[in-house]
Amino acid sequence: MRDSATVAAADIARLAGVGRAAVSNWRRRFDDFPAPVGGTSSSPLFSLTEVEGWLRRQGKLAEVPLDERVWQELRAGVEDLRLAEAVGQVGAFLLFLDRSPKTWAKLAKQDDETLSASLAAELAMDDLPEPTGAPPTAAAVPLLRSVAELAAERGAAATFDFLYERYLDAHSRRVATLTPDVADLMTSLSAAGQGTVLDPLCGLGTLLLSAASSGATALSGQERDEHAARIAAVRLLLHGHPATVRVGDALRDDRFASLQADAVVCGPPFAERAWGYEELAGDVRWQYGLPPRGEPELPWVQHALFHLRPGGHAVILMPSAAADRRSGRRIRAQLLRAGALRAVVALPAGTAPNALGSPHLWILRRPEPGDPIPSHVLMIDAADLPWPRVRETVLDGWRSFTAVPGGAADGRRGTGLRGAADGRGEADLRGTADGRGEAGLRAAAETQVGADTPGAVPLIELLDEDVDLTPARHVTGRSAAGAGQEFTASLDALSASAAALQRAVEELRTLTASADELPRTTVAEQVRAGTIVVFQALRGEPGAGATSVHQTPRGEPGAGAVIVQQASPGEPGAGATPMLTVDDVIAGRPPTGRAAPAPVTSVPGSSATSAPGPAVLEPGDVVVPAGSRAFAARVVTEGGALLGPGLHLLRPDPERIDPDCLAGFLRIAGSQTSRRGQTGSSRSDIRRVELPRLPLEGQRRLGDAFRRLAAVEAAASGLAEQGSALVRLGLQGLGDGTLRG
Repeated sequence: MRDSATVAAADIARLAGVGRAAVSNWRRRFDDFPAPVGGTSSSPLFSLTEVEGWLRRQGKLAEVPLDERVWQELRAGVEDLRLAEAVGQVGAFLLFLDRSPKTWAKLAKQDDETLSASLAAELAMDDLPEPTGAPPTAAAVPLLRSVAELAAERGAAATFDFLYERYLDAHSRRVATLTPDVADLMTSLSAAGQGTVLDPLCGLGTLLLSAASSGATALSGQERDEHAARIAAVRLLLHGHPATVRVGDALRDDRFASLQADAVVCGPPFAERAWGYEELAGDVRWQYGLPPRGEPELPWVQHALFHLRPGGHAVILMPSAAADRRSGRRIRAQLLRAGALRAVVALPAGTAPNALGSPHLWILRRPEPGDPIPSHVLMIDAADLPWPRVRETVLDGWRSFTAVPGGAADGRRGTGLRGAADGRGEADLRGTADGRGEAGLRAAAETQVGADTPGAVPLIELLDEDVDLTPARHVTGRSAAGAGQEFTASLDALSASAAALQRAVEELRTLTASADELPRTTVAEQVRAGTIVVFQALRGEPGAGATSVHQTPRGEPGAGAVIVQQASPGEPGAGATPMLTVDDVIAGRPPTGRAAPAPVTSVPGSSATSAPGPAVLEPGDVVVPAGSRAFAARVVTEGGALLGPGLHLLRPDPERIDPDCLAGFLRIAGSQTSRRGQTGSSRSDIRRVELPRLPLEGQRRLGDAFRRLAAVEAAASGLAEQGSALVRLGLQGLGDGTLRG
């Protein structure tokens, strides 16, 4: 360990609750501000101890929070390039704490040297990838003791979630991870249900965590980087998801050679030409042809299909170039002929980590013996849609496509033509696998009902000389009449939104200026008074290990006790309950998540009941994101949905607290911290939020004013979105000649 933890300017800003500009200003104004002890001139590092002392002397800090101190000590304990190794080691320690609290209680009494030797054996767990690094040294033991103290406050899973997020913040330019939104979409499309999911390049485990939240019961992952694999395994296991994560290059050293999964999800690296072309030329996995050296993503496509059970689905994140590169057209054609490639979806630019363009999702299915070739392939161009609409558009399109005979997901109601990827030469590019040829394919395709599905493209149209699978090429064609109707409808919608905004603005004219200062209280005081009950779901991957925290109602036995409940993972399908997600709260939309409702059990010592899963929303609840970079406060109008992970729920007593007034002041607090540059736990500490100490009638007047402001905001947001859509349609129509001036 180094002698002292160091902090960057951003860390100092977070500690003091100010923006980074304020820290730069302090350095210029105050001669006694601590001098840098490391880093560079553009990114200096300061001693945490010296900074803490200076902030205290200036009255800008009462105490460094334990979580911040643990993170800074962890970061200071190793060189920057070994930070992932340190995070993985701390994760293994937290897993040990979670599984063996009594053993830790005994070991913690040992001196640092003895404890270091004891932990070396305890941290070697069968379900964690073995690290090649050294076991914890005596110098690292004080950090682990601090981690144990933090875990006693937060819980092991929440502690690791915090450290993981800080690790991503520190290495945001070095560590490529999928966003939870993209991972959620991919696992939903894979339709794994409660089956087995494989991610052959699992990184830090984002896709596997999303699969677990969707109900997958068996999780397998392989990762080339041993430290990333360890972090992925810890994340899954701490959140209660049994998983097998192995280290190795899945193409060169397949550690799941015999696995037949129900679903495979993967985000392979783009344009990695050194994928093993020479040594893998005769590999049994290339059932659709040997991938060319310049097609580094196609080996992962065939690897995924090889590991699927017949009828299983794979969803692969691909670069847009893979859809039309000439070198890959033969394999693309074979995938189409065999009925393996079922859909291509264009996503918004920037969706793939470390890639600027618009990536694609390839949805594949391993044909079952005797399957006919489906007559159509689904093409969806969502590249220009705002992300909240992407998921809805893609999932609705896929469900519609797989529900019709021509695009049936099980492939059994297709053309009746048998296909096989038998490795024929390029001269047979346009023929079918059984020799019927283009005419036979065309005749069969024309009989299929799937031709009427929006975005469904006849297979024969794709099997041309280029085999171009770019969605924009196949789904942008519009008739002049259709384009005109779409433009007119968009124009009418914009006019209606403008009128709604005008009406909402007029409603604000009743607000008047006032010089009176409102008396104040805080959320913490109201919680102690019993007028607000707080439920909390842990931040993390959707549905992964969510917990809820609440207090026993006043007047019940054990009143005031805090009850922590571990949520079971959600299971989609029949009986699934809607779940409100962080994105739903930020977008102001109804719940889009799904989770299985947990059985209701009795709380010991209380006549009340509680579920050992996420809290159930009730009308009048107020929900805010816990530590999200985008802040929002929403009042629940319709109950029954579950509280998703990453959310705080405040349940006010309707006879004493007005929900709209509460939501308004929570939002004010969120806006203030956002302007100061705070993120993470600083923003989510809702206990310190100030509320007006007013009679209920006064609160209701304020709540009504907040509702009117929200109406203006919603109308203005809708107007902006519809205006952008109108301009886009107008430009497209004028450009392709379907609109005239």
